[in-house]
Amino acid sequence: MIGPWILLFADPAAAGELREPVLELLSAYEQGASAEDLRKLGEGVPTELIAIARDSAVPHSRRGRAVSALAHYPSPEVRTFLDAQLVGSDGYLQRKATGAIVRAFRDDALPSVEPLLASEDRQLRLAAVNAVGALGSPRAREILSAHAASESDDTVKEALTTALAEGSK
Repeated sequence: MIGPWILLFADPAAAGELREPVLELLSAYEQGASAEDLRKLGEGVPTELIAIARDSAVPHSRRGRAVSALAHYPSPEVRTFLDAQLVGSDGYLQRKATGAIVRAFRDDALPSVEPLLASEDRQLRLAAVNAVGALGSPRAREILSAHAASESDDTVKEALTTALAEGSK
């Protein structure tokens, strides 16, 4: 059996038959590909999304939309890939992975995302606050409350306050 780690090292240029249809769905300027449209393409879509996300020849915006679209596929392979993106060096893809992993794995993603709330990167902290805040679960609120006391950036503080207020409704 091929383990999920193969997805981290697979050649992104090894395009499958789904490559062009998936890239077409990722070409929208503001809107990501819908779960319904992606599922119509068949079983290999998550693998193709991962290959696209890793392919530096693909425009950065499409790579980000590919990472975001992985939220529609909560599998061990996707989890492994998204976890790797969270600790990667590309801030844009980290932020996209933050939202995707929380949407896909809900509270189970919190141990992976919580450390991002202490990142030096303000934009990454904001992405983590927004993703965790969207859950609205008791555990998510607990995590946000714990980080609110130590946050020094006014913009992130405001996002934390908003997330906590919305989560209490």
